[in-house]
Formats: sequence, structure tokens, C-alpha cells
Amino acid sequence: MSLLRQILINCRADFFCLLLITIIYIDSIRASGKFTEVTLLRYFMISVFIYIFSYSAHLLFQKQILTGSLFTSRILLLLKNIFQCHLAYCWFIFSEYSVTNKKLQPCEKAVWIMPDIFNAICVFITIFQTNGFLYTANADGSFSRGPLFFLQYVFLVPYLFSASIPNLLKSFKPEYYVKQSILRTYAFFPVFPILTILFQFFVPGYFSVGIGILLSLILVYVNILRHTISHDYLTKINNRQNLIEFLTDRIKTTDKDMYLLMMDVNKFKSINDNHGHEEGDKALIHIAECLKAVAERIPCFISRYGGDEFIIVFETNNIQDVSILCEEIHSELKVIVSKYNLPYELSVAIGYAQSSGVNQDIDQLIAEADKKLYINKNNAN
Repeated sequence: MSLLRQILINCRADFFCLLLITIIYIDSIRASGKFTEVTLLRYFMISVFIYIFSYSAHLLFQKQILTGSLFTSRILLLLKNIFQCHLAYCWFIFSEYSVTNKKLQPCEKAVWIMPDIFNAICVFITIFQTNGFLYTANADGSFSRGPLFFLQYVFLVPYLFSASIPNLLKSFKPEYYVKQSILRTYAFFPVFPILTILFQFFVPGYFSVGIGILLSLILVYVNILRHTISHDYLTKINNRQNLIEFLTDRIKTTDKDMYLLMMDVNKFKSINDNHGHEEGDKALIHIAECLKAVAERIPCFISRYGGDEFIIVFETNNIQDVSILCEEIHSELKVIVSKYNLPYELSVAIGYAQSSGVNQDIDQLIAEADKKLYINKNNAN
């Protein structure tokens, strides 16, 4: 195959990648709005788009299929090298937030952005030199690799490994069972790009990194869509469907005693009647916030069952831990009421039932917990 034909094939592949990235980007706006997780993924997609476009365009200039000034060729090479590292940084930030649901603190960001900045400085210095340490400008306007060309790949290492290895290790821990699928997707995200980068490094002129990144991006986006489907739109915690799937699996596989805690909001109708349904929705969001905070301290599965009812699945061999969990929920709710200075009382009633083992009927387990809930509620009144 002639070099010209190979380059044109590569450019068509690049165009295909750019088209699909654009479609995914537009769909993410339509389907997910302004959720922080998807917003961070969009920043990553923008970096990937610029990287693929600048690399493909520079390749056409490099092989003199397109003609233009040396300055234009240098700018395209500059963009390609800067965004190659920046997309890895964006991926790391997205991965961290997606797993922990927390943004990096300013001091943490300052540390993690350093490889990205150092890469940009090195690229900027060398691109405008005739004999740079990353690239050397040839007489015909093309560029050859410099003696330290490999440095641009070294700068990627902190981001790729820091986003992959911790997620892979977490995926084997019981407390991260719910996030197991997405953790492993993030852990193996760099595999396709790294394979194509190695191919490109040893076989220059055959551009395939865009294909590798696109394959990984599609896997991540599909996982995000699955996550969105399995979570309650209002409270952003697991919905009933995900709860049933979780129970179906864990009842058969857990090596601990399993407890199902059913809870509902006390005087929820009064909150709606006296403060409006919008305030009622906020109350449910506060309950979910409470459960998320408690789940970080005591690993458990939290979900919205429907209306003002929530279900927690807790695995432990010590029944006293269930009482501790209930106390943590009540205490955290008091903190939230004080934090937001809520104009109404926000509390919950809780009832729980223990699973009988692998043959436990899920509907019966939920019914038993619901029965205990209303017994406790009536006793409190």
C-alpha cells in the first residue's frame, strides 16, 4: 500500500472518530444536562477532539498533502502535543470525581496539573527551535523526532496509572461491589489507547490512537448511561430496579448476615402541605445526602424505593452494627437540619428484617422490614 493511500485511510478513520465524538458529545448534553460527572467527561471529549484534529491535520502537512507555512505546521504540532497530555489530565479528573463523587481540592489540583504544565512548557520551547529536544525541524518544513521525544509519553504515566491501578484494586473490595463494573471500566480505559500509542511509536505514520481512545470512550459512556438508568433522577441514589438486582445477587453470594432496612420520612405529607411539593422534593434530597454521608462511614447499599421510602442493605455478622447504623442515620439527619436551617422537622422511622439465606424471597424480606417500620412508627407516636 502506498504511503499516500495509507495517510488518506488514516484521515478517514480520524474523521470517523471526530464524527462519533461529536455525536456522543451532543447526546450527553441532551441526555444528562449539566451533571458534574458528564460535564467533566465533555471536557475530556473536547480535548480528544482537538488532539485528533490537530494530529491528523499536522500529518497532512508533514507529508505535504496539504501546503502551508511552517508556522501553521508548528502550531498544529504544538496543539497535538499539548492536548495529548491534557486529555490524560482531564480523564484523571473525571475518573476521580466519578468514583469518589468529590472534586479535587485546589491544593490537590495544583499538584496533579504539574505534569500537564511541564509538558506544555517543554513542547512550547522545543517546537519553535530548529533542533529541539522533542522535535527537529527539517529543511522541507517537516519535523523529525528529537533525542527526548519519549518525554511526551512519560508525562502521561502519572495520570493513566493513578486513574487505573487504584480503581482496579477497589473493584475487588466488597464495599465497592455496587461500583464494580464502572471501576473496572475506568481501570482498563487506557488499554486501547496505550496499545495504539505503542503501535504509533514503533510504526510512525500509522495514526490509530484516535480509534483506541474512541473505543474506550464508548465503553465509558455506555457505562454512564447504565448508571443513569439505575439511579433515581431526583436523589441520585440507586433506584428500585437496581435494588432488586443487587439483592438478587447478594442474597446468593454474601458470606455475611444480610439486613434490609426500610425507612420513610416522618410527617412527609405535612411538609408537602405546609411548605409545598418543591420543598418536599428538597427534603428527599436531604435524606439521600444523609444516606450518602453515612454510607461513606459504614459501607452499605442505599436506594430510594419509592415516594418517601428508602431501603438500605447492610451486610454484617454483628447485629449490634445495625443499631449503630440506625443511630448514625438519625445523627446525620440532625446535622443536615442544622446545616440548612430547615423550617420543618426532618426525621425518619426505620424498620429492618434479616435475610434467611440463599432461598430468601425478596418481596417477603421487604414486607417484613416494612411491617417492622410501621410497628416502630406507631410505637413512636
